[in-house]
Amino acid sequence: MGSPSRLKQHTALLSACSVATLWLASGAIPSFAAEGSVSTLMEEVQVTARKRADAEILQEVPVAATAYSGDQLEALHTKDLQSLSFKMPNVQLEDVGTVKNTANFTVRGLGINSSIPSIDPTVGVFVDGMYLGVNAGVVTDLFDLEGIEVLRGPQGLLFGRNVTGGAVVIKTARPTEEFSSRVKVSVTDNLDTVTAGSINGAIADSVNGRLTVYYNDDRGWFENVATGNDNAGASDSWFIRPSFSIQLDETAELLVRMEHGRMDSDGVVAQNRGYESTMVQTLEGPQFAPSAPIFAAAFGVDDWDNGKDSFEVAQDEEGYQKDEWSQIITEFNKDVAFGDGTITNILAWREYEARGIGDIDSLPVTLFHADSSVDQSQLSNELRYAGRFGRTALTTGVYWFSQDITYLENRLLEFGQTSITGEESRITVPMASLHRQILI
Repeated sequence: MGSPSRLKQHTALLSACSVATLWLASGAIPSFAAEGSVSTLMEEVQVTARKRADAEILQEVPVAATAYSGDQLEALHTKDLQSLSFKMPNVQLEDVGTVKNTANFTVRGLGINSSIPSIDPTVGVFVDGMYLGVNAGVVTDLFDLEGIEVLRGPQGLLFGRNVTGGAVVIKTARPTEEFSSRVKVSVTDNLDTVTAGSINGAIADSVNGRLTVYYNDDRGWFENVATGNDNAGASDSWFIRPSFSIQLDETAELLVRMEHGRMDSDGVVAQNRGYESTMVQTLEGPQFAPSAPIFAAAFGVDDWDNGKDSFEVAQDEEGYQKDEWSQIITEFNKDVAFGDGTITNILAWREYEARGIGDIDSLPVTLFHADSSVDQSQLSNELRYAGRFGRTALTTGVYWFSQDITYLENRLLEFGQTSITGEESRITVPMASLHRQILI
């Protein structure tokens, strides 16, 4: 960031430190605040990674996994999946870098760095039992969760294809009978504001409901020296998630989760890190390749700091990104006497739309700009049984998945003289599988 914004941040930081110092000196901070966060992080976490009838304690599951409960995620101030990358070994939960909200997840070195939706990922993402058919629209803000589980290594036996690297399992908070409510408001240097809340409780004798709303206004904190914009990277996002649980009888429950959200933002903010000029070998022989600042100066952008500690960028196309999604997930659970087990059926539907343009070359000239759009619709159903017969645990089921994708991309190259447009394509992907697991 340029000097005005950096000074602003430093001033806010010093003010916060001064206030904290006064509180410490006066003894106004209760010791149980820090102790509460530590004890929350030390709590046992229950996971559903093996799709058993009942949740299992993480330490007792023979699976390479890292899991956090909803309270632990709050204690860690988790905003999105990217913020968990530094808290798990052998896991990188980053976005692709050229298109916002598009995942480039890597587990144990296995990952796919592409924003093209027809290229299948190696790390699958599952939300309340629903597999996300494309990696676009995955890196969004999170709030009011029951927990997150990250499974390392191939998970094809229980999760199907596209999980050769691992699986990310996200569970949203479910409705309960006990009334509860919460509100979250956070502001960062008057640039990034989050307002969120949830309310939960009984609606009728056998019906519970939960409503979660979330809004984030990020005004941007990069300085684009090519356009003079000191608030590059701004975004505005929100989602609403109503859910209901219906106790059909003593042994059967129906859970319905719905969500609709939208994001409007600038395009991807990127910094060209070509520090030094060099010579490159081409078919015509050695050619001089200037550093990014020298190249930018040739087009009128001087005094650009593209060092690793700088927040200055020089993009002539700031671009935009608009995402919108809707989804409905229904989960039916029925306890049966056979093996003291549970029959589960998860029927899920999701639609996702995205439009955007990005400056891939990250220079004040059109060398590589990309304009793309994605329209995706998916429908899936999973039916499974999980039970136990003595020392033998049995999990078996069938799964069906289908999706339609329309993807269009236009690339502007060579100072805008070359335009390459990918043909609009519709991909219908039906998939069915049978999974069975017997453990003794």
